[in-house]
Amino acid sequence: MRVCFLLFSALFFAPVFLSAQEKRAISENLKEGVFYYAPKNTQSQIIIRRANGKQVFTDIINGDTSAWKIEWLNDSIYTLKFISCSCPAPNNNVKLNEHIVVHQIIQITEDYYLYKETADNAANKKYTIDTVWRKDNKSFSNILKLIQPVNIQESLKKKSITDTSSFALLFFYRKSKLVLSLLEFNLYLNDILLTKASNHATFVLKLFKEGTYELKATAQNTERKQNIDVKFGKRYFVRGNAIWSIHSLKRNHSLELVLVDEKTGVEEFQQSQ
Repeated sequence: MRVCFLLFSALFFAPVFLSAQEKRAISENLKEGVFYYAPKNTQSQIIIRRANGKQVFTDIINGDTSAWKIEWLNDSIYTLKFISCSCPAPNNNVKLNEHIVVHQIIQITEDYYLYKETADNAANKKYTIDTVWRKDNKSFSNILKLIQPVNIQESLKKKSITDTSSFALLFFYRKSKLVLSLLEFNLYLNDILLTKASNHATFVLKLFKEGTYELKATAQNTERKQNIDVKFGKRYFVRGNAIWSIHSLKRNHSLELVLVDEKTGVEEFQQSQ
């Protein structure tokens, strides 16, 4: 899920009284630093960096980032105002810069804090309650040990990887097509959800372990798998597509995942950007 829009989940606000010790913990430890967030009902893994009046969200699965202005109203309440995002605009025409998100911290422990989230103002009666971790709960570090998003333009340069590199590069692309252009499919690597692959999607990952990886695409009861035997110092290009084909009254498509040679992959990847 795109990090720009995870905050707008519709939200209530009620008076919560923190102890003096908890308020000191906010002032000393929560107003700046690195925190960890795993949104409910998604497989996103987000690192929050908070400093100098700004909060930056980074999704370590797909590399999306968003920046927000943070303003503390008191010891337990802060607001977030959208600044920018690396991901595409939402289809529902929500104008993020016309809204604020209000967070009220309602409980603090050594490992995490709970917050109540409302949209636009503290009196909004719709709310969500969620958790931000003050420490890495291991799922973040385990993913970062396996994969890491990288800059596309830099990774296309030959000097970005050599025979002595302690990683491999995986390039995924979906060529733009009019047929089934609105169909998105989930893309997994070793059961880690990487992204919803829309028409014209591209991304690059560093892989930090050698061995066999399973890439899997799923959409509407359709599944396709592609195994990749990874060696350090190599670049791997996978083309994904949704293909028109009549299977039943409920399904008019199949999915394609193809490991292509490097020359073909570079040409097609660049054309897909």
